[in-house]
Amino acid sequence: TESEAGLFNPTPIPDAKFRTVAGIGPVFFRSGFATLCPQGFLPATPGKTYRVEVNARVTINSTVTGGTKENAVLTLRGYDSTGAALGIYFALTPDAGLSINRLLRAADGWVTFAGLYTVPIGPTTPLMRPRFYVGFDASGSGNAEWEVEHYSVEDVSALKLAGDVSANLTTNYMTTVDVNSAIAASALSLSAEIDDV
Repeated sequence: TESEAGLFNPTPIPDAKFRTVAGIGPVFFRSGFATLCPQGFLPATPGKTYRVEVNARVTINSTVTGGTKENAVLTLRGYDSTGAALGIYFALTPDAGLSINRLLRAADGWVTFAGLYTVPIGPTTPLMRPRFYVGFDASGSGNAEWEVEHYSVEDVSALKLAGDVSANLTTNYMTTVDVNSAIAASALSLSAEIDDV
């Protein structure tokens, strides 16, 4: 993973930005506003569905409040073919009732953020990268201390397709009564045809 701040390209996270939490292992930690993102890019292939998940917590609340200075946000950003960041963002759809943007304070403990994004036909950028950030606000940044225990990006296109098919079968099917009625109607029609001969 890399840390991305503002409009600048990502820079590798130094080892000093990891610490060990009992029962969990190494976690990324940061004080104040920063953006955490994967090192690679996602191709903006039409029809592809990606799932992004982050498990994070605030350990020390921000003393700077107001606006979204205490919020954690999960989003996608667009990049050009050279990997240069663009001022284009894509909205994730919350997955399984989990958050993609919410107030995050120490009392909340570990919170899982998860979102889905399906690339539409004719995407506006060739590349994308998930971004998770804490404490950003247009009028200034928060200064909370926060940790990230888990960060994953998956191509779930096949799973989504299977889910869509399953949902379609759930709402578009024939019951036993429907089948029996269809068979009876077919038999009646066949009987009528025989009688006409």
